[in-house]
Amino acid sequence: MDHTELLGSNKEYVSSFLLTVVLLSLLLYFIRFYIGTRHVVKYANKLPSLKLRFYHVLGHVSLLFSHRWSKRNTDISPHVYDLLALIGYNSMFLKNKITNIWQIYYPFISIYHADTVEVVLNHSTELKKAWFYELLHPWIGTGLLTR
Repeated sequence: MDHTELLGSNKEYVSSFLLTVVLLSLLLYFIRFYIGTRHVVKYANKLPSLKLRFYHVLGHVSLLFSHRWSKRNTDISPHVYDLLALIGYNSMFLKNKITNIWQIYYPFISIYHADTVEVVLNHSTELKKAWFYELLHPWIGTGLLTR
């Protein structure tokens, strides 16, 4: 056996080893993600919302923004349709005063009644803001919206 045959068989072992390492890393990442978000999912699913099937990987995004893929010959911005879709979704749960919208694997809680907002704001625990509030700080500072 010469060195070229030995090198060729080693390449197969190295590539299969690297593939195994990558697949195991992905599996561990998803297990860690599932364990870390399990409690959030448990509480968010108690809020009123449209129940999703397992194949809705994007959450409610695929349901709310399906108009993005249809052709329209208008001068109206597609963001107007996005806003109308969200308003329509929230109007289905008006009597509940709160709803949950899943965007991929992140729940967005909509509170739209004064009594419900008062209960949340008067609660003694500190509310942790989502990551996207930090994106607003350079423009609007730490005012009422981001506080």
